Amino acid sequence: MLKPEDYECLYNKLAEKNYFLINNPEEYINAHYLPKWYKHLEGVTPKTKWSNSVLNKEEIIDMLKCFGPKPVIVKDYVKSRKHEWYKSCYIENAEEKEKSLQVINNFIKGQGEELNQGIVLREFV
Repeated sequence: MLKPEDYECLYNKLAEKNYFLINNPEEYINAHYLPKWYKHLEGVTPKTKWSNSVLNKEEIIDMLKCFGPKPVIVKDYVKSRKHEWYKSCYIENAEEKEKSLQVINNFIKGQGEELNQGIVLREFV
């Protein structure tokens, strides 16, 4: 998966050679970043909340409240760390604040510079 600026560069370089990708850079972002496509699929995809940046502790706790005791998946606008399921991806009970914060912090640290835009919390179904 390419970051939008890398996709745009690829798109433009190929266009200079008369090769055109199916999706232009704006369409790529609309399909690639969860907040861009969510409104179109909200009724058929799990409940989701997101931030536009890395949040502080209170903001994260506030995001978690709408999930009650349900399990939640942590990701960014594009990717999760499902290969680190219990450490950096899966929260068994969103009301367990300290455990939830630990999983989210592990996710942020694990993504490092690869963090795409903000934090996404999705109900696990």
